[in-house]
Amino acid sequence: MSHVSGRKVAPAHSTLYVPKDQLEAWFLKASEGAKRVYARGPGLDQKEAVCILVRDWASTGEVDLVQMRDQETRELLYYVRRKRPVVREAGADRRRVQVDDQFRETPEGRIFLMLVRAANLGRPCPSNAELAEFAGLETAEQARYLLREKLVKPGLVELHHVGAGNAQRRAKIVETGRWTADIKENGR
Repeated sequence: MSHVSGRKVAPAHSTLYVPKDQLEAWFLKASEGAKRVYARGPGLDQKEAVCILVRDWASTGEVDLVQMRDQETRELLYYVRRKRPVVREAGADRRRVQVDDQFRETPEGRIFLMLVRAANLGRPCPSNAELAEFAGLETAEQARYLLREKLVKPGLVELHHVGAGNAQRRAKIVETGRWTADIKENGR
């Protein structure tokens, strides 16, 4: 602690952050209006993984970001508040999809949400290994199977494979018409 004008000022690096994977797990199960502290301290480091994550959610309208001061400790608390999933109507924001809570909690629901987020943010299609990790699956093969059988065959997602041996792919979210980015566009 340093002293400024007789007051104690905490260094910026003393902010504590919730681990990103814990916040992602909360997000997948959170209902409308649910709140969770994702950081506490004097200020945010916008390069922290959890700060990047909540900004992504806020940019797609999935959450509100709220800052409050703890009345006892006077410490700043940074909350993320889950917003209600929006039902898309003609002419509405086509970035949003309707996903019910029951589907959201399944491995294929988590895979779908990860693909929706990648498409909304203009990011490349996640690998099967990344999808498996996010969905809590043991292998990339399990993610590939769920993607094909539970998302592509029913018509929720379209895949377009490119490159030697179809090594790269783009995913289209059928409901919104949005595609994940071409890998070359993001320098990957």
